[in-house]
Amino acid sequence: MKHILKVFLILGAMMVVWLLYDSEAKADTTWVSGTISTNTTWTPAGNPYIVIGGTRVDTNVILTIQPGVIVKFNPMLGLIIDGGLYAKGTASDSITFTAMSSDWSSLTFGSSSIDTICLLEYCRVDWSAYGVIFQEASPTLKYCNVSNNGGVGYDPMGPPLRIESGSAPRILYNTIKSNRQQSQPTPNRYGGGIDIQPGSSPEIIGNLIEDNFVSCISTQNGGWGGGICVRSDSAIIIGNTISGNTADAWVGTGGGGGIAVIGCSPLIACNEITGNIGEYGGGIIIKGGNPIITCNTIVGNTSSRAGVVNAGGMYRFSGEGVFALNNIYDNHEFVNSVFEVYAGTGSEPLIMENNWWGTTNPTEIDLLVYDFWDDPDLREIDFIPFSMDVNTPPVDSLVVISPNGGEEWWSDVTYYIQWNPFCFTDNVDIEYSTDGGSTWEFIAQNTQNFGLYPWEIPFAMSDSCRVRVSDAADGDPSDVSDSDFTICPGPTIIVTYPSGGETLIVDSTYDISWSTLCFDGNVKIEYSTNSGVDWMVIVDDTTNIGSIAWTVPNTPSPNCRVKISDALDGDPFDVSDDDFIIYSRGDVNGDGTIDIADVVYLINYLFIDGPAPNPLDAGDANCDGTVDIADVVYLINYLFIDGPPPGCP
Repeated sequence: MKHILKVFLILGAMMVVWLLYDSEAKADTTWVSGTISTNTTWTPAGNPYIVIGGTRVDTNVILTIQPGVIVKFNPMLGLIIDGGLYAKGTASDSITFTAMSSDWSSLTFGSSSIDTICLLEYCRVDWSAYGVIFQEASPTLKYCNVSNNGGVGYDPMGPPLRIESGSAPRILYNTIKSNRQQSQPTPNRYGGGIDIQPGSSPEIIGNLIEDNFVSCISTQNGGWGGGICVRSDSAIIIGNTISGNTADAWVGTGGGGGIAVIGCSPLIACNEITGNIGEYGGGIIIKGGNPIITCNTIVGNTSSRAGVVNAGGMYRFSGEGVFALNNIYDNHEFVNSVFEVYAGTGSEPLIMENNWWGTTNPTEIDLLVYDFWDDPDLREIDFIPFSMDVNTPPVDSLVVISPNGGEEWWSDVTYYIQWNPFCFTDNVDIEYSTDGGSTWEFIAQNTQNFGLYPWEIPFAMSDSCRVRVSDAADGDPSDVSDSDFTICPGPTIIVTYPSGGETLIVDSTYDISWSTLCFDGNVKIEYSTNSGVDWMVIVDDTTNIGSIAWTVPNTPSPNCRVKISDALDGDPFDVSDDDFIIYSRGDVNGDGTIDIADVVYLINYLFIDGPAPNPLDAGDANCDGTVDIADVVYLINYLFIDGPPPGCP
């Protein structure tokens, strides 16, 4: 009996300890489900955040996730971002999105997500079914680790990064590794690492894309692009290391262990494409389209389909494009033959000039390509001239994208400077000029070369602005906006004539002129004869073309001004800087009336060396273009003999 009592006491003590431990664990856990409808911040103090139901960031709402936060998802649950997700970790304290037990779903950026806010930086995304999905969304993903996503099954999973039509994300300097997409029997699986779908415009720059796998067990087409499958003309794939990836088809057709290009014309430049395996085309496969493939190193790749002619470096079913300045050598077929390139079909020769083939012997190069001369159903490959040594990627390749000329940017508003780094990865300086490039001021010095920089526009007003991005070390390479853009403190109208000090003659016609910055609406034009106390309309609503002819009314005054404003609501507007004068002919002394004093003033000017009328036309009473005794007679006739008034007929 004592023994049994002792056992119960021990079990009871263990239960108390477990309950205390469990309650403590639950106290440190944040359960997440439903719609996040107000701006919210997740901090490490709430770790782990466990998603137990469908979770969504609402439109115009921002979820901020701090470094060190761990988010775990129950099976097949994910996070939909219809507002903003700002998840910025650090190199030493990343943010984790992972599974609670088995595959969770995805991070999905929806079409209403806030592109300028959405950021994944130093984040881990692993053990999900679908990784990160971009649906008409353009966030930035950089310095992240996207690994061990996707899976195997009849319900196909993956790819870890799916970029859908209308999306333009920036995928920068990430590690995309050990992801898997394998299905049966659904044909055509795209992208073991990244699937770039038609109509998207991503920038894939500086990433490590390694050991990913795509396959389909189907009698039809299979897996395309072990590293990347691209189906969009607007994709930019630059400076990545694409290594150790596999694209398998089992029974059907597929391939492109490194990259598969399907019916499109992307830019593929300065990548290291090595050690990949593809059913057809160990390094690259091209099935239609006109891609630009330049300055890449395509080495040590293998094509795995036996029993057919294949190519370890690049296999073309069809398509044209540019293939130049690449290094392509030491690629192999499954049966260890040495074809680097398979030509495919086409009516014109395939131009592959200035590439390095590992040899300078044209006979040996000819043996590396499989084309018309091996099979008359294929096209010919024109590989001459060829490089005499290994091609070195160009470094003079920074290209400013925005602002590139014609933009109107407002002071105190943040805009994004964008540039393409191409094969250049060192830090950069960013500068701006307000005088067309004569002088420069720094925006950022020695900043990381991400191709994107947020710039809060300083207070300035100029339509001759440019931006320059350059190597921070020595200024070379560099690029400048192609033409001028405008910086202004908001919509602006500037009256340029009359701006003050002018003299305008009644019944004469002058051009009122103005300039605008950041404003293109219709304008209202008014004038005042009492320094702006009261205004009279010249034209109520007219096109904003910068000038309008004005016949000056008979309202002489030394205190005149012009105002030009938005015809819709009066804002923006501008007024002449100072008073100008409206004169009547015959008002020689400028006192606003025509009387005997003007006759005396004119006689003094003509015969006794008195001061001249100002302007001289004020003394030209008869409007014959000269000031002489005839104008004196004209004024006397007007004043005393009922003659015609001064002025032009």
